[in-house]
Amino acid sequence: AAAATANNPTAKKKRKAATSSAAAAPSSSKTAKTKKKTTAASSVARKKNAPWTAAEDKRLSTIVAEEQRQREGEAIHAYKQALILSPKFAKAWFNLGVLQGKLGNPQEKLRSYRKAVEADHNFGEAWHNLGVMYNAFGKAEEGREAFDRARKLLNPKLRVAESIEFKSATTPDGAPDRPTAAPPP
Repeated sequence: AAAATANNPTAKKKRKAATSSAAAAPSSSKTAKTKKKTTAASSVARKKNAPWTAAEDKRLSTIVAEEQRQREGEAIHAYKQALILSPKFAKAWFNLGVLQGKLGNPQEKLRSYRKAVEADHNFGEAWHNLGVMYNAFGKAEEGREAFDRARKLLNPKLRVAESIEFKSATTPDGAPDRPTAAPPP
């Protein structure tokens, strides 16, 4: 009977679970946190072939959301550290604004997008997001100006048209400078 129990897969799983839970006695708060995550993950793994219950789905969603908030908080800290070293790093300001928005900090989000366009006046995505934020705060005129700037920066056809218009306005006869003959080979 002992040999049959030793080869029984269910008995092996029970022995392994009992051994791992006895070995995982928490000795510090860090160990307890690790055990909590492991327990949550293993409870999900145990039932992966069974249909999800609403309670399990809610529990998993809560765990995932908390881990996501923690990672986003860590990312915000990392961007702030990078910006201390390089305050004109427009992409870092932009990404910081995106994360601040996810965490529900609209004032900080607006500030980060402003800093991004100050650092790089040609950063179309930042101008767009700044326009969205201005509109959200009821600043329609500033929002329109930011959207116009973004549209010009993000649409290459508009940039070409503007350069032709600018060149037309700066030449003496009002026409763009063009070679009158084909360039030499």
